[in-house]
Order: sequence, then C-alpha cells, then structure tokens
Amino acid sequence: MRKLHRRPDPAAPVSRQRLLVTAHGVSATIRCLEKRRGFWHFAAEPGALAGFVGRNGVSGDKREGDGRTPTGLYPLGAAFGVREKPDTRMPYRRITPQSYWVDDPLSPYYNTWVEAPGGGDWRGAEHLLDYPDSYAWAVVVEYNMENIIPGKGSAVFLHCGTRPTSGCIAVDEPGLLRILKWLDPALSPEIMIRPERSGL
Repeated sequence: MRKLHRRPDPAAPVSRQRLLVTAHGVSATIRCLEKRRGFWHFAAEPGALAGFVGRNGVSGDKREGDGRTPTGLYPLGAAFGVREKPDTRMPYRRITPQSYWVDDPLSPYYNTWVEAPGGGDWRGAEHLLDYPDSYAWAVVVEYNMENIIPGKGSAVFLHCGTRPTSGCIAVDEPGLLRILKWLDPALSPEIMIRPERSGL
C-alpha cells in the first residue's frame, strides 16, 4: 500500500484508471477516466454517475466520526461484499459473520478488516454484516491505511447507497456494478475526491 500523504514514488505503478468524484454539497458526480498516451480521457462506459458523499460534505482534514468524506487521491483496494462476487476483475472478499472493520483509534487494529468471532480488542468496530444493503458490494478506498494516524478516519469505502453517508462515497447498485465491471487491478485504479470548483 502507498502512503496517505505521499510524494510521487518513481517505483510505484502508474495508474491508468481513475474514479473522479466531484462533490456538490452531499451529492456527487462520479466519472470514470482512462489514461491513454499519457492523457486522461473520460471512459465511454460506465459514463457519469450520480452519487453521494458524507452527510457533512467533504474535507481535507477528516477526523474519525465527523461525517465527512476525505478529499485527495487514493488507491482503490479490494472489492468486498455480503453477496457473491459480481462481474469484476478486482480481488473480492466475501463478508462473513465474523467480519469487522475497526474504528477505535486506540486499537492496534484501527482502520483494518479483522475476522474475530465474538468481537475483539477494540471499543468500536463496524460489524460489516449489519449493513447488507450498503455493503452488498463495495470497494476499499485506501485512505489512512499506511502509517495509520489514529483518529484521522477509517472505513472509507465506495459502496451501494442512495443517500449521504457517514464518510464514504455511495452510488446506487446498478452504478456500482458498472464500476466494478470496468475496474481492472492491472491498471492500478485510484480515486480522486474533490469539492466542486476545486483545483485538484
């Protein structure tokens, strides 16, 4: 994984797929871009999709529990979900009854997926199976996942949904399935999240 606040790494793979999330308050437009001959172009498919960000908008200084989606550029990690693997080339992890994503900043497992029957060493964690609609299918946004900063925010995903989130990005199920079909791990996909009229 790459650092949250990272300088360009000449050894890192160059992304040729990007999801561009432009926030308009709590609503967002999601566009898919492909890099060809050194330039970004809008992909014909899946095209532009309507979505949502955090219930308190977006922020360049996200904090745990603030209801904001972090701005910036981040790698996209594995896909996961309650349901069976969809039509996607992305690595896929099925949620089990023991699947948790830890959001306790004091836990050594902060901002990680843990399989723990009956819970574990934390004061707070998302029991992923409790969100069968949102996490029918989802993709990990690799925010604050290397050199993890406690309290800087956790569990940022691109997931199913038709309303503002607690700090993720949501798109309806058909839209997410189209994105999953388009994503290709060989192209090192990433996501850029920005407010409207941003210079990012």
